[in-house]
Amino acid sequence: MLRNVIFSAGARSVSSQRSIVSQFSTDPYQPQCENPSGYWEPNGVKIIATIGPASENYQTLNRLVANGVRIMRINLSHATYDEIDLRVANLRKCVGKREPNGSLRGIMFDTKGPEIRTGSFPPSPDGLDVTIRVSKGDSITLHTSADYKHTSTCTDLYISYPQLTSVLSLDSKVLLDDGKISLSVQALNEELGQVVCAVDNAGVLKSRRGVNLPNAILEDLPALNEQDKELIRYGLEHDMIDILAASFIRNLDGVLQVKEFVNDHLFNVMKLDRSTTITPMIVSKIETQEAVDNFDEILLASDGVMVARGDLGVEVPISLVTNIQKEIVTKCNVVGKPVIVATQMLDSMACNPLPTRAEVSDVANAVYDGADCLMLSGETAAGDYPLETVRMMGDIIRNAENFVQPELKRIVEVDAGRGTGRDAIAVAAKTAAEHLKAKAIIVLSNGGGTAKMIAKHRPNNLPIVCFVENLAVGRQLQMCYGCHPIVEVGHGRTQTYVEKCIEIGVLKTGDPYILVRGQLSDRGYQSILLAGVA
Repeated sequence: MLRNVIFSAGARSVSSQRSIVSQFSTDPYQPQCENPSGYWEPNGVKIIATIGPASENYQTLNRLVANGVRIMRINLSHATYDEIDLRVANLRKCVGKREPNGSLRGIMFDTKGPEIRTGSFPPSPDGLDVTIRVSKGDSITLHTSADYKHTSTCTDLYISYPQLTSVLSLDSKVLLDDGKISLSVQALNEELGQVVCAVDNAGVLKSRRGVNLPNAILEDLPALNEQDKELIRYGLEHDMIDILAASFIRNLDGVLQVKEFVNDHLFNVMKLDRSTTITPMIVSKIETQEAVDNFDEILLASDGVMVARGDLGVEVPISLVTNIQKEIVTKCNVVGKPVIVATQMLDSMACNPLPTRAEVSDVANAVYDGADCLMLSGETAAGDYPLETVRMMGDIIRNAENFVQPELKRIVEVDAGRGTGRDAIAVAAKTAAEHLKAKAIIVLSNGGGTAKMIAKHRPNNLPIVCFVENLAVGRQLQMCYGCHPIVEVGHGRTQTYVEKCIEIGVLKTGDPYILVRGQLSDRGYQSILLAGVA
């Protein structure tokens, strides 16, 4: 049980802040995690970038990867098979100098999820798309009858949810096109499937816009639509999915539906071996009030969580989004599950080379909150400055992390009853690293569980170098704060891993380090913790 979160702040001079910024290269094509001392000092918080037309070519994607992108997001709402193939193939070619055995950048498929949309308006005589204008106070009737699906007007609008009348009540709100137009329910006719509404604000509406029903309980919507299922099958069969982000998860059942679909295809259709197959991580996107209300059960069943602030800010009062973000991030930190903060983080950089000051504060505060990953959407998928956006996010993360540790320490106290053997070893590794002023924590782990647990305790900005034997495990570890995977088949002598850490730049000869070797056996979790000098 979460007891409290304590922030202990210290001062940092302006000149000290400037010295942090000046450490890093201004060359727009070079990675920024090298510093003059020769150490490789990667950020702990990872960057997820949505890849689209602006960034899918190999040259641009390679630069994004070199500048800190750890996970590529493919938005299934806007991706064809050919586009998926191109993006995955180009990412697999982006092999960094610290990835000698193949690309370890993760791939996230982000589903479209269940959706409710308006109908379409008849085209104009010249064949152009039609938009309609509504004014405050206008009356508009919403219909679930397919008769209006392609013949909607400014007074009669089709809604693609047959149970519409049963989930609404008088004075309920119906939001159209990401909340740009708000309607208030005035009358319902369940027999005819009609809802009479008053328009709350003037606006322009196009065909097939999204519909949000705040506070409505939509129990019959499936977690995956048919398009999602087809693309997920394709991704599983071509070994493309490391992480599956499930949109509009509302409750435990939604998470279980997604897991059941994935496992059924892997093990019953593809006939893979359950004992050796690494299944995709299921990341639940929190986008509705219902999901917030059911968050504890969603977290329990999920491998990770995304705070998807776009739709969340439509479904709940927008002034509460920041509070919800902090609560979700803290709960994920307590149980050691990775959490992503997403949507409009550097939105203005889609068309400008610099962000707003508010966006900089937003990114930094997500780091302070304890996010494992921050996600870019349209900024990198279709924006004019994808590379500059990634570099800017990396700079903000770096300076926020330098300020947080050790001047701003975040202490999360948890109930002692939650502890496990692996948790105890993780705390011991962090404590030993702090006392010895270690430069890195080296983890040898087949499944990545020990590395994830150490990441949970945020060991003072130290890189957690994770030696794993499986590419899929390595790619999934990109989701976790501070974890930097290296594939090494067959665990050998300790000196082998120390030499590798010297080679990649996280250690120099004479530096102290902590090494943890963890494994599961018939007798449970076993581990070895060593302190040494390179």
